[in-house]
Amino acid sequence: METLDKGMKVLDVFLAFESRFGRFSARDQAILTPDKVIMFLRAMDIRDRKDLGVLLEDTTTKSALTDTWENVWDIVTR
Repeated sequence: METLDKGMKVLDVFLAFESRFGRFSARDQAILTPDKVIMFLRAMDIRDRKDLGVLLEDTTTKSALTDTWENVWDIVTR
């Protein structure tokens, strides 16, 4: 998934990412879901990525990031 427009706000990037992710087949979505948060962060501007990365930290997961997409939504919409 390519990097989104760097001028986009975090919520706009989130919504664009969701739209693009939703276009994948159900099979591809199932395969990619474990890495969805990481892919989303990669689509972010580097400054926003650092800020969000801190908010999305979860030391109980393998990636050290939350694996619950609803948590990402909650943080993005604060």
